[in-house]
Amino acid sequence: MLVAGKLTFIPQKTEPANQMARHWHAVLLQMIAQNDPALATELHNVSGVKPFTIGLTPELLSTNKPTILRQGQEYTVRITFLDRKVAEAFNKSLLYYTQNFTESSNPLITLGKNQVMLRTWQATFNDTDRWCQTTTYEQLLNEAVASNGCEIRIVTPLSFRRGNINYPFPDPELMFKSWLLKWENFAPTHLLLGQREAMESPKNPHEASLLDKINQEVAISDYNLKTVTIDYGKYMIKGSVGWIRLDWHRFPAHMRYLFDLLVRFGQFAGCGYKSTMGLGQTIKVQRKP
Repeated sequence: MLVAGKLTFIPQKTEPANQMARHWHAVLLQMIAQNDPALATELHNVSGVKPFTIGLTPELLSTNKPTILRQGQEYTVRITFLDRKVAEAFNKSLLYYTQNFTESSNPLITLGKNQVMLRTWQATFNDTDRWCQTTTYEQLLNEAVASNGCEIRIVTPLSFRRGNINYPFPDPELMFKSWLLKWENFAPTHLLLGQREAMESPKNPHEASLLDKINQEVAISDYNLKTVTIDYGKYMIKGSVGWIRLDWHRFPAHMRYLFDLLVRFGQFAGCGYKSTMGLGQTIKVQRKP
């Protein structure tokens, strides 16, 4: 199961929205723990990729100017899941907070120094809001096509970790490596693409061949980007937002199909560094004729 949805919430007091990404990460694990404590502990402790992402909408991004949550105003956070068990644990907890919504009695949840009321959850696709969708790995495989390229909108800041530095630009090789790694970790066994060892072992010749070809042949043909800084308390991370247009027409059909599939998967998987704490959410934009 793949789920991408938007959760609306209402703060109970006016407070600075410092470290929103970190606080929402804690809220999500807390909600999962209410129904499956062992799963929440496992998600917290795992050091590799995780089967969920959290994206902050523009009004929640802590940039150079302090962001303020206003009492009574409705805000949105985007959450995605790559695993049915995690999604179901979240949904069960969500019902407790939203199914009997009233302005006076709905349960509150702690978000940093604030208390917030969880309002609505939307995870159904429609033509006007492609940000929300519930689907399966099988359906993505059926929908992918051997395209010649695509346009990708980077909605929440995208950054990669290179050694001890952050790299705040959409490098195609790093983007596809990130998506491949998550697909190979969370897709059903019979749908794996055979790239797990390639992604986890830098010295594997199969990986070198694949990533080298991406690096050499997948071109950014156009872009419109700017950088945004996210506040994580003790440190700041800079990432890029905007859009890029990728071209991979030189590849054979089976590789062009793979690239299209992974870009579609990226809408759920997130990309790069801190995708579980606000960064790296992307969406494929259909090219205009």
